[in-house]
Amino acid sequence: SNPSAIFLSRGEEETSGSSVMVVWEGTRPLLVEIQALVDYSQLANPRRVAVGLEQNRLSLLLAVLHKHGGLQMADQDVFVNVVGGVKVTETSADLALVMALLS
Repeated sequence: SNPSAIFLSRGEEETSGSSVMVVWEGTRPLLVEIQALVDYSQLANPRRVAVGLEQNRLSLLLAVLHKHGGLQMADQDVFVNVVGGVKVTETSADLALVMALLS
């Protein structure tokens, strides 16, 4: 049995807008999927929604992508979700989050 299966919404196929990372639950590693959706906003202030990740961390990574990556997301809504209701606080989630945003 694979305990990580409940934290993954997909099988082996590649899917845009998602990436898989390893988080540690005690001494046990678990695979967790991070999903991201980026779309043009109809609002004056685009929405930034993070479920399972810190909202401030998402804002920081978007600022870094803008400043150093040249990506313009100021007019886009950004929605991020960690599958399975897991709360991820590790900074190692940054790479998985950026990859989900860029894919």
